[in-house]
Amino acid sequence: MSNQSLSNKSRDGDRRRLTALNPLRDVATLISLTFPGIVIFIALFWVGFLKQSSPILMYRGISIAIAAAALQIVFLSKAWRASRYHSSAKSPLITAATALAFAFNIAFLIVVPVTVDRSVTVFLLGQISHAPNGISAAELRLALVNKYVDQYDAVDRRMREQSLSGNVEAKGELYKLTAQGTRFIRFSRFVGSIFGADLRYVTAESPENKTNESN
Repeated sequence: MSNQSLSNKSRDGDRRRLTALNPLRDVATLISLTFPGIVIFIALFWVGFLKQSSPILMYRGISIAIAAAALQIVFLSKAWRASRYHSSAKSPLITAATALAFAFNIAFLIVVPVTVDRSVTVFLLGQISHAPNGISAAELRLALVNKYVDQYDAVDRRMREQSLSGNVEAKGELYKLTAQGTRFIRFSRFVGSIFGADLRYVTAESPENKTNESN
């Protein structure tokens, strides 16, 4: 076999190895490019971005996630131009990394901060943490009503949020579901039935009906 044939086979082998490495390199690059979007998202929350203009945590978080995605694209585009790494996959990688970071930020927002902000369970755990000798169920119920509902103004706070969201409207001292709110409740019941959620929270009987029944 001639030297030229051996040389050609060697080059073909090198090409195959490089082809196999490129996807792995792109995956590693994608993961590293995702982190700036997450860091920007957390940093914007940390400095109180939009805190005054958007009092509802979930909606503020969604806005911050969108802002973080825009800043991530700008940052990655400039960093890429300044680096020595060149690839035809530049735009797809930046787009994929931004989408991945955005999805992670939204998921984290809903699972952790929004849960901490809204969860009755987290409130009860907080009450237990202040009772090193233990706390009874009766005391927890009392704390739930006196603190969570009354002192922390839970009902009015939630109704203000839902009014801003467009799900309820106030008519004097009464609240009524809007068309959007009705669609949301129907959707919630549908989703709850699929995933086995406790449907009592979205099918609870109104106090008015219970009063009529008792009479």
